[in-house]
Amino acid sequence: AMKNVNLVLCLHMHQPLGNFPEVVDGIVGRIYRPVLEVLQKHPGISANLHLSGVLLEMLAERHAEVVAQLRDLVATGRVEMLGGGFYEPVLVDWAEEDRDGQLAMMAGWLKRRLGAEPMGAWLAEGVWGPSLCSSLQRACLQYAPVDGSFFLQAGVSPAKLNGHYVTDQAGNLLTVFPTCPDLARLIPHASWDDLFGHLRRIANRGEDITLTLAANLETWPTPEGGIAAYLDTLFTKIEESAPWIQTLTGKAQIQRQAAKGRVALPPGTPAELGGWSLPGAARREFFRERAQLGQRYDAAKVLPFFRGGSWASFRVRYSEVNLVYRKNLVLGRKLRAQGKVSKARAVQEKLWRAQCSTAQWHGTKGGLHLPHLREAIWKELLAAEADLREGQTETELLREDFDADGQLEISAAHPSLTMLVAPHRGGCCLELGFPSLGRNLGNV
Repeated sequence: AMKNVNLVLCLHMHQPLGNFPEVVDGIVGRIYRPVLEVLQKHPGISANLHLSGVLLEMLAERHAEVVAQLRDLVATGRVEMLGGGFYEPVLVDWAEEDRDGQLAMMAGWLKRRLGAEPMGAWLAEGVWGPSLCSSLQRACLQYAPVDGSFFLQAGVSPAKLNGHYVTDQAGNLLTVFPTCPDLARLIPHASWDDLFGHLRRIANRGEDITLTLAANLETWPTPEGGIAAYLDTLFTKIEESAPWIQTLTGKAQIQRQAAKGRVALPPGTPAELGGWSLPGAARREFFRERAQLGQRYDAAKVLPFFRGGSWASFRVRYSEVNLVYRKNLVLGRKLRAQGKVSKARAVQEKLWRAQCSTAQWHGTKGGLHLPHLREAIWKELLAAEADLREGQTETELLREDFDADGQLEISAAHPSLTMLVAPHRGGCCLELGFPSLGRNLGNV
């Protein structure tokens, strides 16, 4: 048998809604443009790219040459674009209508602007749930890279975290690529000898193994000389190692090899993220116990099963996140109930933009703690609400459980002012929105 190893490299680039343009310009110059240049420079390398719609819109507006670079790369056939929710929502968190719309918007943009038809989906923040099977199938997406830890949790042995598997829910099939924890540990951290020694050992098994790497380029530790220089060296070394190392797109992997079998992945988040979502004492305990377990000689066997929290736990932990989430759902219902609104599509896109996941948790880089990211979400929500209330002259008073805490709040809303008051919290005002300013003065 051929002693070789195949790599599916998925590179992800994203900027949060509301990030400062000059910050984005800096990252374009430092990471995005140079990385695409490196891909252009290495005709022997295939890869999957995912750029969030937030970033694609920023690039189209400010860096047309990068969009042209992408288009050229797609035309070579060795770079495959991954789809996903356009504004980088955590899909499992939203209604099916929102998922369908966001996935279709991404597919439309990629086809129109890049001539690409996505076959795979990138999952924002690595959050997985079986309900994605039907959402992705409706969007004609066949596969998704999923964090290898979910496969370990499902009882797949570490030696089998390669190739691709099939998972399903209610008859909807989806191909899932387990990301390889060893690759994530070695790239970009290890020496070249360690990395290529590891790949050589895998190849020597003689089983034609495919390993998947999903790399979030913004959160990568910057290697000496920068990310692009690192990838340049990596790609050169891979090309020099041919034919025993091959790089493949996800589509090529599905076409060349049968699935390894069926798998049922439990829903959840990558372990770190779940841990961060826990409240105070529970969070400290979780990380303390996890560190203790990590000291055991058989830690690798036990740790995959040690998980806690969830993506939705961030909404429980932070009322600020809960409020923007609930308001989005309430406005979405209002939009659908109104039937034909003159600017329905524009309103819908504002609500989708406000589903951007970055400010709805406190990720590694600050997330919801960054006021300008929260403000960007409120701005979209209030603009959508202003459109929906156009022509309203009276103040609309509603008594409803707006924040899903089991108690009734009172909403007083007018095109020029929106208020949300919680009588059971001593009349506390949760929202004081000025649609014309696009600001919620309660967002402090």
